[in-house]
Amino acid sequence: MSPESDAFEKSAKYIEKLYLNESFWDNNKTLCLLLDYDGTLSPIAPHPDQTSMSPGNREALEFIISQPNVMVAIITGRDALNAKSVVALENVTYAGNHGFEIHFPDGFIFNYELNQKLKENYPKMVEGLNEISHDGAWVEDKKYSLTFHFRAVPAEYHKELINKSTEIIKKMGFRPSPAHMAVEAKPPMQWNKGYAAEYILKHKFGEKWQEKAIVLFMGDDTTDEDVMRVLQGRSLTFRVTANPDLESCATHKIPDTKTVTDILQQIQKRLSRRTPIQ
Repeated sequence: MSPESDAFEKSAKYIEKLYLNESFWDNNKTLCLLLDYDGTLSPIAPHPDQTSMSPGNREALEFIISQPNVMVAIITGRDALNAKSVVALENVTYAGNHGFEIHFPDGFIFNYELNQKLKENYPKMVEGLNEISHDGAWVEDKKYSLTFHFRAVPAEYHKELINKSTEIIKKMGFRPSPAHMAVEAKPPMQWNKGYAAEYILKHKFGEKWQEKAIVLFMGDDTTDEDVMRVLQGRSLTFRVTANPDLESCATHKIPDTKTVTDILQQIQKRLSRRTPIQ
């Protein structure tokens, strides 16, 4: 076993002792948990409608959210209303469409405004992708962005679908990016999950959010690297990946969603002993 793999195995086993030790905690600051959903709080499923959060994650998050001096945000590629529906937790910020729409618990809603040309091209892009869909490929229409799924398609058609979908997405002026057995199409703006994470923190705490918050982020996909990059050196970040040698901007790599549960349960345990800010 390589040193990297050995460290990876060890991190999974001793996560709560190694990464959530006393140096992480600061009782004078608010704890902010920023979390991806698919592949992080829930294992990846063949279809987004088939996902569910584990009882361990739900129980831990319900307790964490109920505590004072805590903020929780879900930052996902799903649309915000769908994320609200599947996560189904109150007093949570939901950032959907990779941060292009953000619903805050106080009722404030942020929407990144698309230009007129992109608004006109979006339905054309959906139509074009539907036309090339076959053998189980399908389009997840999220109004700002979309995901072209081919997980159920026989492997011999994958390259064809990737090439055709990428061409259509580019032609319509959107930005294609690889995902788990899918191609995502996002508006070509300087905006992503990373900018959304920083926007959420500034909305809550102001420009000097680092003086008031300790931040932990967990995500599993390439789009989550945007958060890790923006928060690098200013927070504790985890990349969920089965590959210990994967290049990542994350502080640490963890192997699976079970370890996500371990971390949340350790936070739950630690918060039960925390002295609230006076």
